[in-house]
Amino acid sequence: MVKGFVKTLEAGIAIGLILVSMVFLFPQKTKIEPQLSDTAYECLRYLDNRGVLEYYTVNGKQENLISDIRTCLPPLSDFTVKICKTSSCGTTLPYNKTIFLSGYLIAGDNSVNPTLINLWVWSK
Repeated sequence: MVKGFVKTLEAGIAIGLILVSMVFLFPQKTKIEPQLSDTAYECLRYLDNRGVLEYYTVNGKQENLISDIRTCLPPLSDFTVKICKTSSCGTTLPYNKTIFLSGYLIAGDNSVNPTLINLWVWSK
């Protein structure tokens, strides 16, 4: 009877050691950068809800848009934004960074042509 108890105790200790070693060998990766993409989209949506995104788009006030985006993105991030009125919407981006693109389409009433705002964001 004591022999069975010792074998069961040894098996429990072995399982515990395996579980503890798995936690240290395979740590869960934190998802910091994908949150940056979500933050960029939420920033564009916030500006649209305030009504300034459409105003900046219609009136070509990209400098004001850049200023407002800078206030709602984390300080350790950098970005490029472009108001695209045609299907061609390229820009110069850094080549050694992980870059996230958040696009926001403005397509309102009859006075506003469909316009795409592209916001490229990366960590500094």
